[in-house]
Amino acid sequence: MTKILKSLLVPGTTYHLQDLYIATNCTTKNERHNCRGCLSSLQKSGRVKSLGSSLWKAL
Repeated sequence: MTKILKSLLVPGTTYHLQDLYIATNCTTKNERHNCRGCLSSLQKSGRVKSLGSSLWKAL
């Protein structure tokens, strides 16, 4: 999932969490939870930033 998200994120672009779910084909609650966990990992490594209200910005 992290690899998929890294390939989707374009630096300087803001994404809504729902759009990322669609782009990564997340349909179940478990898959969506995994996607959010990967975003948190990417945030810790400085790849994305949470803007609140389900918005994420690629860095």
